[in-house]
Amino acid sequence: MVPDSTPSPSGFVGPGPAQQRCRHFGPGSASVTGGGQNGCTETEPWGDNLNPAATGIFRVGFLNHGGFSVEAAKGKNKEQKLYNHLIKYKFSSMGLAENNVHWNSVPADERLEDRTRGWFEQLARNTTYFKDCPVKTPHQWGGCDLWSINKAAYRIASRGSDPSGLGRWTWTRYRGKNGKHVRVVAAYRPVENKSGPDSVWNQHKSFFLAKMDTRNPRKIFNCDLTREAATWIEAGDQVIIGVDANEPL
Repeated sequence: MVPDSTPSPSGFVGPGPAQQRCRHFGPGSASVTGGGQNGCTETEPWGDNLNPAATGIFRVGFLNHGGFSVEAAKGKNKEQKLYNHLIKYKFSSMGLAENNVHWNSVPADERLEDRTRGWFEQLARNTTYFKDCPVKTPHQWGGCDLWSINKAAYRIASRGSDPSGLGRWTWTRYRGKNGKHVRVVAAYRPVENKSGPDSVWNQHKSFFLAKMDTRNPRKIFNCDLTREAATWIEAGDQVIIGVDANEPL
């Protein structure tokens, strides 16, 4: 799934004349989507122009928005831009990668429930992150969200997330016509950042080493999500996967 927009390193941006894609990377980076850990410094237009969705269209979007602020007051301007983007382009389902917050470590009145209250007639959020990771601060790299907005929230059949508990992906299954179901997935595959002790790659590496699994976490991600997707397709679902893979797949 091609993202509708991609953030600059300084924070969220909506699409300009066309979508934006990172094309310049810092040393050792393999990312193609921008974000907070990979040193992206430039963007260039690519893809078709994004216009507001017509009436009756179920629009699915995905973006790496560069993370939420741990403190709600400091994130208001950026969150307002996200809200404006969702409203302008009439998204029904929006996947977000790299939320960068350990939400259980944030006071209840600073969490997404409060921050997004009143944004829409109906909003169902499916949030995932590595909850069991020992953290020293509420800031935690990684995590995903999948938002079902207004009428889409009433079409939810079921929801779920990465069964490992690492917060690598989250999904929502929507009821369609004639007994059909569409499963939308938002996923984040880590940069191979071995130097940052709190990087997503190191979080996952430590988790798998504790289970005596020495494989690269990025390869494990590929295997695990491929296996999950195969079961969804076998069940008859139409599957849309939005993923910040940090390299072409």
